[in-house]
Amino acid sequence: MQFKENANVQPYQSESSPNRRNFIAGLWHGSFLAFGMALTDPTTVISAFVSNLAGSTVWVGGLSNGLTAAGALPQHAR
Repeated sequence: MQFKENANVQPYQSESSPNRRNFIAGLWHGSFLAFGMALTDPTTVISAFVSNLAGSTVWVGGLSNGLTAAGALPQHAR
């Protein structure tokens, strides 16, 4: 028996295939995860509190620079 092989034939996939549905669900989940992480980031929360308390962007910038510099300092181990 001989079979003819057609190279142009692609397998049938419906619009709601599991791969497509999983990809869209992954994008949906990833976007909400990134949004949630951005809102709960310590720099975002602390900056919002300082802006609300002090009312000055200078204090927000100073605190942000202070936190960045403090993270670069080594910790003393006993």
